[in-house]
Amino acid sequence: MQAPERPDDPPVPGQAFTEHALRSHLTVAAVSTAHGLGLAIRPGPLDPQALLSVLGDRYSYWTDDIEHTDPFDWPATQDDTT
Repeated sequence: MQAPERPDDPPVPGQAFTEHALRSHLTVAAVSTAHGLGLAIRPGPLDPQALLSVLGDRYSYWTDDIEHTDPFDWPATQDDTT
């Protein structure tokens, strides 16, 4: 899992990139970020949207903090955090 990608590696199937899978990984990343900021995540059910809202509102989770070229050249939308 930690090795660099090689040209002869099999391609990742497109089915791996479902909305559900991407949201699940976003939740894991948000929990990791929260821990990194010193926040405690209590055991039990987690409302991912609530956590993402706290990170966005209080910690600027969705705000780029440095000028950079968008590698995908995608237009930003107001609904990127839902």
